[in-house]
Amino acid sequence: MLLITVGTEQYQFNALMQWMDILIKYQLVNHEEIVVQYGASNYLPDGARAYRFLSEPEFLSLVDKASLIISHCDESIAELLEDQDNPYVLVPRLQRFREHIDNRQMEVAEDFERRGVAIARSPGDLVKFLKLQQTSAIIPQVDETDLCEYLKAKYPS
Repeated sequence: MLLITVGTEQYQFNALMQWMDILIKYQLVNHEEIVVQYGASNYLPDGARAYRFLSEPEFLSLVDKASLIISHCDESIAELLEDQDNPYVLVPRLQRFREHIDNRQMEVAEDFERRGVAIARSPGDLVKFLKLQQTSAIIPQVDETDLCEYLKAKYPS
């Protein structure tokens, strides 16, 4: 299941909803089910199961079931998703599309991207991330402890 969540803010995120509609229409999303929590958005992707708001237990249940989560670029959702074991990609809301009061999410996205978080700024970015997730299974060639020791030695604090 693919989970798209835009939070509970008062601002719509129709751009992301329209991106998902394009991906569904052109069959670029191969997931069996697409669930959307759309908040204040007034555009919904065709064929998605949609909820305006979800209670916290309902939301966490969907997060647990999701194979991929696409969300707005907010510190609190990123923190929650980082604690989960699901891959996720964040999409910044833009002021020019009336998706947020300012462009703070773009600044947050740039900071997250420097730290290795997947950020999508276009439908093409989402396609690349979805295809990478569908086709690659990364198997580490090194023990986690060895990797930590290597990184500590290479990048002392």
